[in-house]
Amino acid sequence: IVSISYSKLWINVVTRFSSGVQHRTLESVFKPQLPIRYPAGIPTETLSIRSDVILEFNFTGQHLEFGASYKEWLCRLNVGEDFMISQANRVKETNLSVSLRNTWRIKELLFSNRLCASYNHSDSSIAFLPEHTINDTLTVHIGMIEMSANARYESLRDGVTKALPSYYILNTTAGIRISAIKFYLEIANLTNRKSEIYDGYYLIGRKYAGGIKVNQRL
Repeated sequence: IVSISYSKLWINVVTRFSSGVQHRTLESVFKPQLPIRYPAGIPTETLSIRSDVILEFNFTGQHLEFGASYKEWLCRLNVGEDFMISQANRVKETNLSVSLRNTWRIKELLFSNRLCASYNHSDSSIAFLPEHTINDTLTVHIGMIEMSANARYESLRDGVTKALPSYYILNTTAGIRISAIKFYLEIANLTNRKSEIYDGYYLIGRKYAGGIKVNQRL
């Protein structure tokens, strides 16, 4: 990996070039709930070349980032028939992204927001690779109370045997933090949508969860 960077107080530019074998676990490549079936270990992927450009702007409490990536794969992981892991050869892939993180305060309320949008293009059919994604998370703090909402959108994408429709999902969390302990309640898929996310597999619907989180440095 070759990396070149330029930094000032409010701007950071990074360019990277890489090549060679990529070792990634199944969870880092595909979502854990994907009904993958595989008879052996996950094969490796091999890059012919990868080029990344990252442009960051930092202001007081604000962060704006633009990213562009171009990859030529000699071998890339994919999902084939019966959800078996397969390999696609000679794949060219382009990824563009923009990310905005900002914080602001209104009296006792502290707001933080993270918005990410991406565009993906490949000259080969890669299962479950959406053309567009938008992910936004808004968090509000007031004293010991913390509330957040997350919205995610994925556009049309190829499945294993057919094209899959676009979908969105909304999740919310509310909690009370006392020192290193947080009591929380979470609602996943708030709108109770039953969108098809994989071939023949649908969102379960609205789910509720609650618990205790402990965050203490050792």
